[in-house]
Amino acid sequence: MPAIKRYWRKGMNRADAPYLPLTPEVVDAHLRGETHIGLYPLSDDETFWWVAADFDKKPRWLTPNR
Repeated sequence: MPAIKRYWRKGMNRADAPYLPLTPEVVDAHLRGETHIGLYPLSDDETFWWVAADFDKKPRWLTPNR
C-alpha cells in the first residue's frame, strides 16, 4: 500500500485516499539520510510476504569491550 498524505485512518476508503508518490527525489533524500521511507507489503488479509530493514549504525552488542 502506498504512503498516504497525513496518515491512514481505520475505515478509510483506499480508492479515495490521497496517496503520496514515490519519486526519484524521495528515494534520493532517503539515501542521503534526509527522510525515512518505510515499506509495508501487507495483503488485504493483513499478511505479508517479506520484511526489509536498514540499520545504519553498529549495535552496541557488536562492539568489543575495551
